[in-house]
Amino acid sequence: MKARRISRGEGLAAGMVLAQDVRDPSGNVIVGKGTVLGREALARAGEASWTELHIVEMEPGDVHEDEGGRRIAAAMAGPGVEASKTFSTGAVLVQEELREQGLAKFKAALEQKLGFFGAPAPTVARVASSAEALASALREAVAAGAQLVLVGGSRPMDPLDPALDALERAGARMLKSGVPAHPGTLLWVAELESSAVVGMPTCGMAAKATTLDLVLPRLFAGERLTRKELARLGDGGLFSADTSHLLPPYRTGVARGELGPP
Repeated sequence: MKARRISRGEGLAAGMVLAQDVRDPSGNVIVGKGTVLGREALARAGEASWTELHIVEMEPGDVHEDEGGRRIAAAMAGPGVEASKTFSTGAVLVQEELREQGLAKFKAALEQKLGFFGAPAPTVARVASSAEALASALREAVAAGAQLVLVGGSRPMDPLDPALDALERAGARMLKSGVPAHPGTLLWVAELESSAVVGMPTCGMAAKATTLDLVLPRLFAGERLTRKELARLGDGGLFSADTSHLLPPYRTGVARGELGPP
């Protein structure tokens, strides 16, 4: 493995591996670190504004981290056990009351957070705030292969919240409504067939750290959360420096679990 600094004048080449993120003027990641540069990634990186990038050139005998991870997983699984991939986000359903400006900020934050786990940008769909519409959207998302469905704009403190009714209509099972941690106390987690359905409180739709950031790493690791495990997320109660190690380091230079200034 050979580490190099590439100046704008030198240019990037196919097969190089990025050792840092390439971002647009708004700070959004357009090509993530660890990416093996191919035609599409080269085009996106070439359009970005940068003067120097750190890259790695693979040498004979080197193995990319993704392939290395697959080999380790297969070796650890042992005979008769199949190492499975982490699941991908299939859909994000947002009740229609959310304003366009809020939706744009939410999408940007969510893409960055999910992208940290290697997930592609999810499909975000506005859904009418009725139990029938939400239930239909949930069933369609799972039928299309979504293993994780995020629901934004729900109000679980309201027993007549259409999202809660939609879960029952769709045949989902509520694992836990409410987590004893702040911010994000109103987060809920349900299961529909083998897919996870997560209801995000309003604060979970922002760039700050919330209980959603405690749940995402477990879900992307393929863990099936139980009521007991969700209750234990409240150990400590409030997010602080003492509990920050539980949160994903989405971006360097800012607190874990956060994306920094919007």
